[in-house]
Amino acid sequence: CAGWFLLHAARVLAVMPMAGKRKERMLFIFLLVLGLLGLFLADLPLPTSVGKSRGRPRGLTPAVPPGMRLMTTRVIGRAHGKKEWEFKAERILRSVDGLLITATGVKEGLVYDEEGKPAWSFAAGYLRYYVLNRRLEAGDGVTGRAVAGDLSFQAPRITADLRRRQLVAEGPVEATGEELRFRAMQLAIDLAAETVVLRGGAEVSWSEGKLKGEEIRYSLKDNGFEVLGSTEGVEIIL
Repeated sequence: CAGWFLLHAARVLAVMPMAGKRKERMLFIFLLVLGLLGLFLADLPLPTSVGKSRGRPRGLTPAVPPGMRLMTTRVIGRAHGKKEWEFKAERILRSVDGLLITATGVKEGLVYDEEGKPAWSFAAGYLRYYVLNRRLEAGDGVTGRAVAGDLSFQAPRITADLRRRQLVAEGPVEATGEELRFRAMQLAIDLAAETVVLRGGAEVSWSEGKLKGEEIRYSLKDNGFEVLGSTEGVEIIL
């Protein structure tokens, strides 16, 4: 359309006598410039609506699964008016019925005690929290720290019962306390009883010795050890 308009204006200018009215000549010059501008704009790419694009543009947030809603990157859970847990992650989803929370790229998870103070914290690749039974699952490489005993741990995955204040790390698990180092296939922390139970090739070492057994119980209150079951396979090195 712009090309036809430009050609028509040029023909008119060519046949117009020099003594023509100046206003008419200026009008056709204006139309000629307008036609050139139309040709230039025709070559520019038009914006495309993202929603109507057939291909998926790069860099967009992955689609939200059916039955889930996208939340912010930080969510807090409360019980009886006090903080019970807090999650910070790259992406947090919540089910439509509000009974399941999932997150990926968990930067920080905090679980609070009955007084509203942090009891333990963790970071993980993903988490699932079941609101109804207050059960937490996290995996894809978990690093955490329990305030009791200043116990730091690393494990592939963990499960936690927030109602009973129990945490289980599935191994192989490595943990360090103030002066102790723990290794086992499973490490269970009971925050209410302030005990740590190691199962499966359990080993506790310190600067002056080492304790080995299939199952070892450690008290965070008095730093005492107890070997459960048969004493066979227990090794104490001083």
